[in-house]
Amino acid sequence: MSVTRQDVAAAFALLDATGCKRSKAMATDDGLAMALATWPIVLSDLDRESLLALTIAYVRSASSAWFPTPGELLALRSEEGLDDALEQWGRVLRLLATKGRARPPVPLVEAGAVPPGGWCLSMELEQDRAMRAGVAAVGGWRLACLMQDRDLPTNRAAFRDAYRGALRRGVRRAEVDEIGRITEGPARLLLGIG
Repeated sequence: MSVTRQDVAAAFALLDATGCKRSKAMATDDGLAMALATWPIVLSDLDRESLLALTIAYVRSASSAWFPTPGELLALRSEEGLDDALEQWGRVLRLLATKGRARPPVPLVEAGAVPPGGWCLSMELEQDRAMRAGVAAVGGWRLACLMQDRDLPTNRAAFRDAYRGALRRGVRRAEVDEIGRITEGPARLLLGIG
């Protein structure tokens, strides 16, 4: 699930409680309200736990005198090992062992809505797409079920690269959608459009 305004407020409370100073842009009530509205959009590929984990990692860093930008938090993601591609690979291996060739996963068409009689790799839409891309990169579900031990390192790398690429595409897709949504809202008024 994507980061919400309440999740961002919790991260801001953590930053405040640990003595981080707010930037000039967030020093006013209007600036804080704008940050609370825009951060969930910019950080839409994170969930609450990831946001708070990155916030804690930032607070523990030597550069935590000021509130971070969303980009500074996202830069910590790879440093903190929050890339879950290998964790999802392990999940796929467990599913291969328990589900077998006869019952391949079905695509998730809406977050949290599993098609009747089927099962999905993930209940989150973007993660399901990314995991399906990873499985496709190793030859698909049926071939993955036939994988030999000697194939594991190569297939793990193929899964990891395809999974990460699909997640990046999903983030870009979400960014394009959010830009369209933003330009239809208050930003149009601020820019004098419409």
